Amino acid sequence: MGKIELIIIVTSSISMIFGIILSVKLLIDTRKKYYTSNNIRGISYKTPNFTAIRIGNLPRIAATIMLLVLPGFFSTGLRSMTTDRSNDKPKVRSKDIVIDLSKDKPITMAEDMPMAMSKAVPMRGKEAIGLILDDAEAYYNLGIMYSGKGNYDKAIEHYEKAIELTPDEVKVYYDMGNAYLQKGDYNKGIEYYENVIRLKPDYVEAYYNIGNMYQKKSNYDEAFKYYENAIRLKPDYVEAYYNMGNAYQKKGNYEKAIVCYEKAIELNPNLTEIYFNLGLAYQYIDRQDIANNYFQRASMSRHNVSFTEFERNATTW
Repeated sequence: MGKIELIIIVTSSISMIFGIILSVKLLIDTRKKYYTSNNIRGISYKTPNFTAIRIGNLPRIAATIMLLVLPGFFSTGLRSMTTDRSNDKPKVRSKDIVIDLSKDKPITMAEDMPMAMSKAVPMRGKEAIGLILDDAEAYYNLGIMYSGKGNYDKAIEHYEKAIELTPDEVKVYYDMGNAYLQKGDYNKGIEYYENVIRLKPDYVEAYYNIGNMYQKKSNYDEAFKYYENAIRLKPDYVEAYYNMGNAYQKKGNYEKAIVCYEKAIELNPNLTEIYFNLGLAYQYIDRQDIANNYFQRASMSRHNVSFTEFERNATTW
């Protein structure tokens, strides 16, 4: 608690105590005057106390109530003025955003887009019953459940049982590949994704994930083949364009990386990572003017500032 807040609390407490004392004193004084007046007129003491509150005393009562209430308002107002606003989101202008391009602080590429993964699903009652009868669907759902909990060894164990019962079930092979991917066993993961493609040649996510796994193995030429297949099946696959651009950039082919990034921006202009890595690609080919432009766009995106607004107001800020 800060010093100002402590002062506010102490001041408010004293004011409220003072107000209560005045209220009690007011009622006592009013009662005394009332009884004195009644003694003169010969009126009985048994008259209820509340009749002592006369119209003439209302201004004093109102003043007393204000003494009780106003300190609370005063305290609340000052508290809001002294609240720590350090975590509030600032209003950022383009001139406040600076990209450090010094050579002694190299800029690291933004991360790849995530793999295409299945979501964990709750196991239904009939599937649990089916487990007793060696039901492949029940084993598969158990595998999904264990994957969702991060227990990939258990997931693989149940996927294997499901494959034994239904050796041509595409989704089981796909999620088996996902489990090996999460374990970091890229060779096994690729093996199971290949089985997916064998059974269902248009399974676009399998191509995309294989491309990502080859990229993690630094086998960029193989990665390109699978990214291209994914894009052939799904021409608006933003993640595939972006990750393929990253693969080209890691390999040192910045021109092709730029082509991939620009296509990804065309499909989704709201991804900060694309602008940032595109800026890096232009920086590597010594086009610092264009690089700075994309770095600025990335910063605008991070701070939720419109780049159109930035261009419009650049001369006035």
